[in-house]
Amino acid sequence: LILPQIAVGYEVAPNLRLGASLIWGIAIMDFSSFAMGGTSEQTLQDGSLVETAAQDVRAHIKAKDWFVPGFVASGLYSVSDSIDVAAWYHYSDSIEARGEAELDSFVFSNKLTPATDTTKGSTAKGKTVVKVAQPMEARIGVRFHLPREGVEPSKTKDPLHDELFDVELDGEWSHDSQLDAIEVRFEGNPEFAQVAGLGAVGPLPAKSRIPHNWKDTFGARLGGDYNLLQDRLALRAGAWFQTSAID
Repeated sequence: LILPQIAVGYEVAPNLRLGASLIWGIAIMDFSSFAMGGTSEQTLQDGSLVETAAQDVRAHIKAKDWFVPGFVASGLYSVSDSIDVAAWYHYSDSIEARGEAELDSFVFSNKLTPATDTTKGSTAKGKTVVKVAQPMEARIGVRFHLPREGVEPSKTKDPLHDELFDVELDGEWSHDSQLDAIEVRFEGNPEFAQVAGLGAVGPLPAKSRIPHNWKDTFGARLGGDYNLLQDRLALRAGAWFQTSAID
């Protein structure tokens, strides 16, 4: 995932600075996924198929999305000469990459070779669509900094020159529950609409979901600098905590 962007920042009022950027994301995907294989001749009491590892099916998907739009907005307000408060927000559209899927059956079988025509196939180019949600994010922070006595502040903020030390506390939220699953769609009439050799012929589903079931995450970061030598040397330390996106 490549995220080139163009940004601008401006001091709209004394002590208030706003910034924004536009993002042109580019997504290039190349991954494999496995589906359980079974035969209609082997079923459980509830009617479901008995899994047979030798008949598992592998899907190798290559897809690209040349335009994933997004933006970032931020603001910083200097409450006083020693205290700054900032906020930041990031949004990105979902990735909808188009490409093709190559399918292999009997991947783990010694009886058949996956390279044979009866066990390989592919969808038409551009007819496989992979959709992946991109979680939005937000952050807010407060920073305390002690200016050096007798030092004229630089025109552009330079903490190593202007300050003796600073301490910053940030909170963040990521809407990771947006990524409940990776969705793969097979549009139109795929060239390889069926996977042969599974006992019962298995058609490609119109839509397949790879569940993730992530949860929103929350985090906190605390850190600071102490500038030992003005313009030359600073000591920095910090710590962070973040909740898990999975159970």
